[in-house]
Amino acid sequence: MPIGCVSFHDAMRWGAELNLVLRDLLDAKGLGHVNRGAVGGFAPQLNSTEEAIVIVKDAIAKVKEVHPSSGISFGLGVHVAAHAFATVGVDGDVVYNLDKWVAGSKGLNKGGYGSFNGRLHAHLLSYDRDEVVDILREWCRQHQVMTIIDPVDIKDIKIACTLNRSENEVVDAGNSDAADGVGGDPSVKVQVVGHAFLQHTKLETLHEERACNTILLHLSQYGTVTAAVQAVVQARVLGLSIIVGCDAGTVDDVFPVDFAVGIGCGQVKMGGLLSAEGVVRYNRLAGLSTDDPRAPSYAGATFRR
Repeated sequence: MPIGCVSFHDAMRWGAELNLVLRDLLDAKGLGHVNRGAVGGFAPQLNSTEEAIVIVKDAIAKVKEVHPSSGISFGLGVHVAAHAFATVGVDGDVVYNLDKWVAGSKGLNKGGYGSFNGRLHAHLLSYDRDEVVDILREWCRQHQVMTIIDPVDIKDIKIACTLNRSENEVVDAGNSDAADGVGGDPSVKVQVVGHAFLQHTKLETLHEERACNTILLHLSQYGTVTAAVQAVVQARVLGLSIIVGCDAGTVDDVFPVDFAVGIGCGQVKMGGLLSAEGVVRYNRLAGLSTDDPRAPSYAGATFRR
C-alpha cells in the first residue's frame, strides 16, 4: 500500500508504478507475469511465501531507486488466510502447511509424509500454532510486514491474541518509528486483521480476546447494508479499525467502494490492477476523489484514525 501520498490519484499512480516494476522484475527473474491470481495480482510459481515477500520488497526498492526524491514508501501486507491450509486433528489441535499449494513444498513446510488419524497423508509434518506465530513475527521484524490478515485458523483465536500482543503491546523503546505507529495510530505497529474470524466469532469476542486490532469487512458477510453499517459502528466502539474489501469475481460491482467512502474508511482491499473489476473500482475511487469541495478527504498517512 502506498504511504505518504497527497491524494488518492497520487496513491493510485504509485501503485501502478510498483505494479509495472514488479512485472519487469518477474520477467527478469524468468518467472513470467502471465498467470493472474483470483483477485487480480501476479501469480508466479514461487517456492515459498517469503520468496514472494522478498520479490515485492525488491520491486519497492527499485521504485525508490528510480524516484529517489518522491518521499513515497509502501506498507507490506500479507493475506495469510490460514484457515485454507489448516488441518484440525481429533484432539482439536491445529497444524499448518503454509506452502500447501507450492510444488514440492520447499518453503515453510517441513515436507514428507505423516500419520494422521490412522491414515498416511502428504505434508502432514507441518507447523504447529506456536511455530506459525514465530514465522509471522519474523516476517514483521525482518521484512517490516505492516498488515497480516487471518494469521491463524478460526479455532486458534487465542493464538492470534498472542501475535497481536507480541507485536503491539510490547513497547520497543529503541525503535523510534514505533512511536508513530501504523496509519497514525501510536498503539499499533502491526495490523492483525480478522476476516474469516467474522464469519464465526462475534466482534465482542474478538475484542475481548485481543485477537485482532483491525477487521476486513466484505458486504457479502452480511444480509443487508444495515447489518454491515451496524458492524462498522460496533467495530469503532470497540476500537477496531476497518478495511473494506470485496469478493473475487464480483465483476463491475462498485458498491463496496461507495460503502467504504460513505463510512469514512481509511483502507480498502479491492483487488489487483490485473483484473478489470479491480480497475473499475479504483477508477470509481478516483472519480469520488476529485477537487470538488464536497468530495471526501483523503486519509493519507493517518488511515487508521
